[in-house]
Amino acid sequence: MNKINKNQIVKRDIIITAALEIFAQKGFQKARVTEIARRAGVSEATIYKEFKDKEDLLHAIPEKIMPEATAELLLHMQGIEGARNKFRKFLWFYLYFFEKNKDWATIVLLQIRPNPRFTQTKAYQLIRQFTRIFINILDEGKNEGVFRETLDDNLARHIFIGGIEHITTRWLLLGKPEQILDYADELFEIFTKAFGLGGYGGHTN
Repeated sequence: MNKINKNQIVKRDIIITAALEIFAQKGFQKARVTEIARRAGVSEATIYKEFKDKEDLLHAIPEKIMPEATAELLLHMQGIEGARNKFRKFLWFYLYFFEKNKDWATIVLLQIRPNPRFTQTKAYQLIRQFTRIFINILDEGKNEGVFRETLDDNLARHIFIGGIEHITTRWLLLGKPEQILDYADELFEIFTKAFGLGGYGGHTN
């Protein structure tokens, strides 16, 4: 039974990887399950045995990617002391992961995010778990006096993620800048000033 389960997992991962490539190249609407099956080296019947429909397959991509991204982020965070340094690393990693995985960035920002049904999926919850690490860093920073105690965590998360994803979307659509990691230092300064004790319009303690 274990051997069968492992084989099924491998086959499912191969299908998801093929779907990632096809969706990124052609877009969700134009992509065909036949193309994904051909790229994965399986039959269409096999795909429909694993996934309810094309949309279910689309949402399976972040279900696979996000646990891997979270594990990689936590590995990068090991040994880092202080909320300010952790904040910098989280920011750097967010940009790095998009830049390193352009197909993933294309799918999540241009095809998955705009779908209102996405918020009802397991994939959405996994992305929320990833960004929860950001909230934990903010709370740690408040305790350290790095960030304002009155800072609204959810609003800060929206501003932070929205800023990064807007820059990444522009990069995907226009190819500018050539490397989004080039913005890491300036974004760090902007965000820490906005969220910090002496931030834009912020209160001082």
